[in-house]
Amino acid sequence: MGLIDQAIADLQIITGNGNDFGVPIKFTSAKDGKVVTINGIHNKIHLGVDSVGNVVYSKNATVSVSEGLLTNAGYSVRNASGEVDMKNDLVDVKDSSGILKNYIIKSKMPDETIGLIVFVLEDYK
Repeated sequence: MGLIDQAIADLQIITGNGNDFGVPIKFTSAKDGKVVTINGIHNKIHLGVDSVGNVVYSKNATVSVSEGLLTNAGYSVRNASGEVDMKNDLVDVKDSSGILKNYIIKSKMPDETIGLIVFVLEDYK
């Protein structure tokens, strides 16, 4: 197994392990309504930087998941052109206090080498 293959396998273990870093994340497809729950990493940061460099209050939520875990669960990740196509899919995940948060995917940052996809979320409902 090459180094990249090992990194892909390690990524699935790290993000997918519910006993360590991974938390259950429910995805609902905007295209066909398919629902899957896989483990991944959830972040919510309440600080940002404005256009002149001042620290401001803002809320930025993301989830990071292994593309392999999504596709292994039968979830459609890419379109016919091979691009990650999950904009407007819904994401439900509990925060660190156990409160269920509902989000919608607004953008994505896929790592095409190791298969990690970071989804940028907005509040939903």
